[in-house]
Amino acid sequence: MAISDEVLALLAAGERSVTIDELDQALPDHSRKEIIKTIGRLRYDKLTGSKNIGCYFATDNGRQYVASGKTIKSGPKKAHTGQRRRVSGTMTTRLWKALRAQRKATTIELVSLARTKKDGKPEATAARILRMWFNAGFITKLGRRRQGSSPTSNGYVVWFLVRDNGPKAPAFDGHRRCISDLNNGEIWTLCGEPWVAVT
Repeated sequence: MAISDEVLALLAAGERSVTIDELDQALPDHSRKEIIKTIGRLRYDKLTGSKNIGCYFATDNGRQYVASGKTIKSGPKKAHTGQRRRVSGTMTTRLWKALRAQRKATTIELVSLARTKKDGKPEATAARILRMWFNAGFITKLGRRRQGSSPTSNGYVVWFLVRDNGPKAPAFDGHRRCISDLNNGEIWTLCGEPWVAVT
């Protein structure tokens, strides 16, 4: 059985969320890193979900998938695959695609879906991009933070996509210090207002 099937079966077996530590103990044949990557793939396919950082559960789709007896196979253009869906292009492009797929997520969750081995400091880059999108009004912060794994944690900001005009990521225009929506040609200031040229 592939690790994706093992993780999903464990999550679907119970009613409560399961922590990474618990999965690590239950799957001694797999490394913690493999388990975390697998959770990311399953979340991308909407087979698992999370209400708190580090705690995961099987979604209704995930439970149905396990009940059907199907296995998660790798391969092109499958509904659910065991391979991580890599997105070509810049971190901005990959981050936007991940955000459109999730609709709401923390920075850590988005980075886990968008990063590649070539990214030097993906967390810092993602934080900068998300901050610009937030300032320009493409995303907002949900009022309730997602709980962190540490008891002393203040939690994690959950970003919510509010302006989704298409597949092309909003791009920073360094010359005008604005964000360009490449789907419709609109330009927004970093204060969330339509950009107006100064004549």
